[in-house]
Amino acid sequence: MRVPAWIGCLLGLFFLLTSCDPGTGRDAVGVTRVSTGSGIGVVYVLCPSVDVRAVALYRAPGGRPDYDDPEGILWKIASRAGSKQDSYVVGVTPAGFVQEVPLTADLEPGQGLAVVVAVDGDIDADVIFAIRDLREGELLRSELGEDEYFDPEEFRAKHLERCHS
Repeated sequence: MRVPAWIGCLLGLFFLLTSCDPGTGRDAVGVTRVSTGSGIGVVYVLCPSVDVRAVALYRAPGGRPDYDDPEGILWKIASRAGSKQDSYVVGVTPAGFVQEVPLTADLEPGQGLAVVVAVDGDIDADVIFAIRDLREGELLRSELGEDEYFDPEEFRAKHLERCHS
């Protein structure tokens, strides 16, 4: 028995739509140089239905963080209720968060680091970088070893599009 082509197209569209999750954006996090705290700013573009539950800084020697190694965590804040805040400074604990791991390590400019943003307890987004690569006023996003710099407003606009897909 032959299935009509339009049924195949509908099934394909169904699987495409059900496999997309507009709330997640693994690449919707960027880092920048700031003049306060550790000098590392984090921006995560939130969809309206998403809350940030934790933000953490990990060691990433050789560009490879081990998220399962508790010794690799350099700093971590968490919010039981979740937060709509979309920017953070590493080492600073904003209202609504508790500091689970204080930033005590001296960070070297060329040291491999990773920032992780967790939503509902899962790693939702991460970015691997070195402090020497950060620029004030630009967001760094590194994919497969390729650094890309973005204007913060363009970065937000680009990633907010996924919320409406």
